[in-house]
Amino acid sequence: GQKKRLQLVHMLMEDKEVYIFDEWVAYQDVHSKEIFYTKVLPHLKEKGKVVINIAHDYTYEQLADEIIRMQDGEIMNSKS
Repeated sequence: GQKKRLQLVHMLMEDKEVYIFDEWVAYQDVHSKEIFYTKVLPHLKEKGKVVINIAHDYTYEQLADEIIRMQDGEIMNSKS
């Protein structure tokens, strides 16, 4: 978890236009997950950044602008 948090800080310091998080929360404790979804991602959105978050955890999916679900390499459904 600590290594992923350091990678996150490094990514945020680079100030990119697009951020891709691949299972970032899978390695985090509950508190860190909450901060990621309720503070970090909204902050990036406010700055006009594009965020792609790949996750199996649907706990915070209501915060997403769009959801695309895939199963066996096929798009199953999406929420816009």
